[in-house]
Amino acid sequence: MRFSLLHVGDRVSNPSPNNHSCMVLIRTGAVAVLLSGDIEQQGELALLADELIPPRLSLLQAGHHGSNTSSSERFLAHTRPEVVVFSRGYKHRFGHPHPEVIKRVEQVGARQYDTALHGAIVVEWDRQGNRRLVCWRDRMPGFWIERPHC
Repeated sequence: MRFSLLHVGDRVSNPSPNNHSCMVLIRTGAVAVLLSGDIEQQGELALLADELIPPRLSLLQAGHHGSNTSSSERFLAHTRPEVVVFSRGYKHRFGHPHPEVIKRVEQVGARQYDTALHGAIVVEWDRQGNRRLVCWRDRMPGFWIERPHC
């Protein structure tokens, strides 16, 4: 496995501290995973300009919890993620993921998972690149939890 730490904060004019997020690109064989932190659209464009992101991601953790400031059409069109995970808290006051981000993710055909709805999400790949995804709420169900299944 190869882990690459990515940082674009010094290459964007946007003063938002979100673009100073540390990101991790994980690669093994044909599998590529991007943990994008709170990066916003200017940061995404810097990653693309520097050619730091492969043209196909197995999994993308949506930037900034699915805020409309992230997951731009251009970035999603380049990365064409198979899976997008929105990491967020249940009934969070900011209402992420934003409906426009959900639409953009749908347009690239990615499967979407949301930690507020699915709980922890465990993703494994075998040596051939076949994906297995397990949602914690499916593994540890409780009658008091209304949830979608993975």
